[in-house]
Amino acid sequence: MKRRIKGGRQRLRRERLLRGQAASTVDLQSVLTGYTAQPQPEHPMRAGLVFRPRSAFRIPVVAALVVWCVIGGIILGTDLLSSLEVPGDTYGTVALFILVFLGLVFHYHHFAIVVDLSGVTVLGAASFRSFLWKDIIRVEGDNSFFPGAQVYTRGGDHFGFSGLVFSEHQELLTLIQLYTGSR
Repeated sequence: MKRRIKGGRQRLRRERLLRGQAASTVDLQSVLTGYTAQPQPEHPMRAGLVFRPRSAFRIPVVAALVVWCVIGGIILGTDLLSSLEVPGDTYGTVALFILVFLGLVFHYHHFAIVVDLSGVTVLGAASFRSFLWKDIIRVEGDNSFFPGAQVYTRGGDHFGFSGLVFSEHQELLTLIQLYTGSR
């Protein structure tokens, strides 16, 4: 009976030691023996570098959504509280703009490019594409007029990123060129 309780305590202690830590940083030997050693320095890209769209690009899209919601509220209030009749096409147009800007807000809120030791992952609102370093064959871009790049893979897939959307596009381009060996 005592042995079962002691084993349960050790299991709980191990779970507490592992909680909230990335698998790449855990030293299993120290967890099994019950002590925690100082964390070893690790490669900065083991956890991955996340590149997100710049706030100066996302804020105007949110502002446009708010403006169209206010316009829709004003039109609805005018229709309900006055003797003025608003045509149905007006509601359809306002609803269309609200849906477009809602979609853009959703897209740019979830959009990210993650670069780690295994490769590049492009995350979208409804998509997930991952590319290994060995599969990337060519990187084109770095145009001074329209900063950005296109990255091509062996399978024929490609993805792009723009300096208008990403403020760190040059760092992202440099990392991809460095790890793939392409110029």
